[in-house]
Amino acid sequence: MSLPYLIDDCVYDILQYLQNDGTTLFNCLLVNRFWCKTTIPLLYTNPFVIISKKKYMIISTIILCFNKEEILQLKNQLGINQINNNNNNIDYEEHKPLFEYLKYLEDYNHSKIKSFIIMFINYNLGLSIFTDKMYEDIILIFHQSILRQSRNIKQLDISLHLFYKQGFKNFNVQNFISNLTKLKSL
Repeated sequence: MSLPYLIDDCVYDILQYLQNDGTTLFNCLLVNRFWCKTTIPLLYTNPFVIISKKKYMIISTIILCFNKEEILQLKNQLGINQINNNNNNIDYEEHKPLFEYLKYLEDYNHSKIKSFIIMFINYNLGLSIFTDKMYEDIILIFHQSILRQSRNIKQLDISLHLFYKQGFKNFNVQNFISNLTKLKSL
């Protein structure tokens, strides 16, 4: 006797119902390829709501989504040759991610993302002697890359002063404005 088969729409509805249960969704990643491809967009609609001691590790996944120039720019800002995460060297050539995680992002909250980046720098890279200017320059690289790759943003919470920064003068908001349903702090 064979096992009953759930149609794809049914699986998708089940996974959507579990959208706020990150632990269960992470387990669903391991069921099979279809479940994985269906679960990833749900996990990455708002990855910055993770309630975990190691929540800053999402930043290493975001770095893997950077293009080569952004990784080089980040290395130069940090003043290092390698970006390590849990004893793994993050290198653009060797570690291309399986998914384009940032394209699924729907909730962009500048403050939350900034706090994750600062935690990542302090805990993962072991760099604690930073000026505010250095933090701002590094954070700007992240924001530029995230906003460049994200096309499904529905909620945007960002500081106005960020758009006055040099790196944002050629930024095209129209890439995701059609999906925007909530705008804060601009």
